[in-house]
Amino acid sequence: MKEISIYSLRVNRLSEPFGVVAPKFSWKLRSTRDDARQLAYRITVGERGGAVAWDSGEVASGNSLAVEYAGAPLKEASAYEWSVSVKDETGAWTTSPAARFETALDAASWAPAKWVAAHTPVWNDFDSTLLVKTVANAKEVREAWWFVTGQGVFEAYVGGKPVSHRRADGTLERDALKPGFTHCQKRRQYFGYDITHLVRRGAGEANTFSAVVSAGWWRDQITGHGGRESAFRAVLVIRYADGGEERVVTDATWLSTCGGPMMKADIFYGEDYDACLERAWMAVATGEKKPQNHDVARSAIWGPAREIDEFKGETVPLKGLPVRHRDDLALKPVSMRVWSGVEGAGEDRFGHVRVVRECAPGEEVTLYPGENLLIDFGQNAAAVPDFVFSAKRNVRLTVRVAEMLNDGDGAFARHNDGPEGDLYKDNYREARAEAHYIFAGEDEESYRPQFTFFGYRYISLSCSRGLVTLRRVRSIPVTSVSPEAETGSLETGAPLINRLIANGVWGHRSNYLSVPTDCPQRNERLGWSADTQVFTPTACYNADVYSFLSKWMDDMVDSQHPDGGFPGVAPLAQYGDENGVGWADAGIIVPHVLWRMFGDTAVIEQHYDAMARYIDFLDKNGGANPQPWGDWLAYERNDAGIKQYLATAFWVWDAMMMREMAEATGRAGDARRFAAS
Repeated sequence: MKEISIYSLRVNRLSEPFGVVAPKFSWKLRSTRDDARQLAYRITVGERGGAVAWDSGEVASGNSLAVEYAGAPLKEASAYEWSVSVKDETGAWTTSPAARFETALDAASWAPAKWVAAHTPVWNDFDSTLLVKTVANAKEVREAWWFVTGQGVFEAYVGGKPVSHRRADGTLERDALKPGFTHCQKRRQYFGYDITHLVRRGAGEANTFSAVVSAGWWRDQITGHGGRESAFRAVLVIRYADGGEERVVTDATWLSTCGGPMMKADIFYGEDYDACLERAWMAVATGEKKPQNHDVARSAIWGPAREIDEFKGETVPLKGLPVRHRDDLALKPVSMRVWSGVEGAGEDRFGHVRVVRECAPGEEVTLYPGENLLIDFGQNAAAVPDFVFSAKRNVRLTVRVAEMLNDGDGAFARHNDGPEGDLYKDNYREARAEAHYIFAGEDEESYRPQFTFFGYRYISLSCSRGLVTLRRVRSIPVTSVSPEAETGSLETGAPLINRLIANGVWGHRSNYLSVPTDCPQRNERLGWSADTQVFTPTACYNADVYSFLSKWMDDMVDSQHPDGGFPGVAPLAQYGDENGVGWADAGIIVPHVLWRMFGDTAVIEQHYDAMARYIDFLDKNGGANPQPWGDWLAYERNDAGIKQYLATAFWVWDAMMMREMAEATGRAGDARRFAAS
């Protein structure tokens, strides 16, 4: 008789999460024995290498989902290990391997930390801000933790190495596009890192802490320029071997400048990266060289950081899934061709590109000025290209992306924007969506954009001044859907059905990126609420999206109107703030779906008051919304009559869902009220 095994240990539905405030434990059981089942469980939680903080004792229950922690208050900025033992129907006990989680920083601990910006205000939308501080160890260090956030997408470094999570198995995980997309005036997410593996720990040794902050998701077009200045905020917790502790926060003692190798960066714009400046910046970031004028950028001047108080909202731990680069899904070229010049152009057509050579997928390619290398990765995705290449110093490579190619000999009648075989770019609208890389002249260089992402299948490369040798190129998907979150796969005997399934999965990965977006490519990429509510049931089957969409519901509530109406886009962005039938109703539909799919009422409790305000808003307006978009993709008429019909239908549906959620959370009086609506 084979014993039961316990696997997929999760805290707040996540594997080895950080920033945990109130843990909820879940696990799964596996057995080849018929009718195997759990009769009781026992959970133990302890600080890493320390005493037990909580022992649940034997609990007679078959539940293995969202068991709440009920022990002594957990220490901030600490690593904990936990395990669960399960008693099966035979009376035998099985104990899981230990899993881990890391706790958040107490809210009060953020108070001394200031938001710091460049000593000279940065007004260009795309310029980056650099900040740096060197800290000497007063004594031997036992462990170190760093909590970081930004007004703008940022990267943080310790000794020139990007901060990362060290998992229990020793592998490192790096978060991308921190701190994520939230309401600019209401909420900034922070990330917490156990950086013990990155720091010099000896007494008297020094470590250099640095950050690069861009405009993304803060003072860019996506947010409608909701913020003004890029800034950084951090708390460093150093725990010494003798039991003492020291804290270092961001303030005017940090040094700052703008520019650096990340010359310009923005979500829509893309990146301009000058590798010639990388060595000078890394010398500062590692502490090898003190910041001096003109040593990082061609026009950089270092000075004390400015303390600013632009942001008035909450600084909160990351909720849900971070954005990550999915190297496990790396896409390789399926075709590569070099073209130069155009043939067949006429009064009614752009013509077609002249292919000068075909290349085997993945082979080393040398590109000359005037040539274009077109690479097809065979799959549209939200992603970034990843290069290993070489060229002489100051050679500039331009990387353009597209979802499709021009066709039909570039005929104007087909709405092409260029010759057949070249990238079709009109659907990107005002988003530049390019990367420009200036070579340092090393034997071999590597580059992967860190401050942006693109939606594409094809890339086109061209160079100036000299030739470029491309040794390897891949497309790395960028998403908040982690491998651990994905629930499985489905394959049939019909290739077209399999392609349809794959389209849904890739669409999910590409549009669940900090927020559930409408598209990953053009100058939009917003959390449109109708798109979200329609896809939520499918997303729940594809992956465990409970925490991801719970975070988005925070964005929805942050963006809720004073009269109770929900917006068409959350978080608040460049447009979409209107109430729209089928859009605003996502504020009720999404929590209802999450509760029905995952059986956890926490999402109802967290957002109940906001949902009730929305029902009150509908009741006051007779179910009508001020901005009835109607059926956005209707082939038939979309007049006022249809819009009122839809508004009434959603009003009734909203009331039905609220009645069910009120009953599920013990609000009998509200359930009767909603039933009578």
